[in-house]
Amino acid sequence: MDRGGQAPPFLHSENHSFKNYASKFLDVAELLKDPKTSRPALSPDLRNGYEMPLSVRLHLGRKLSSAASFDGTDALLWVLSLPDTYPDQ
Repeated sequence: MDRGGQAPPFLHSENHSFKNYASKFLDVAELLKDPKTSRPALSPDLRNGYEMPLSVRLHLGRKLSSAASFDGTDALLWVLSLPDTYPDQ
């Protein structure tokens, strides 16, 4: 399952609905495997459909709940994971 939270392409092909649900399922499975995850790696492929990836939301939520400030990398992580910061494909 080391696919960065993405379903293998042969499973979803052009079925975007399946891709969305499978990616979310893999996000949850990854977090259950290691709940003490660190900050997700920066990547232009972070966005996951119409929502921020669960790993990003969890990381940013943990920082907010501990009253820690976002640093520049957290801000970039936030922007890269927002679905509305990318043009339609």
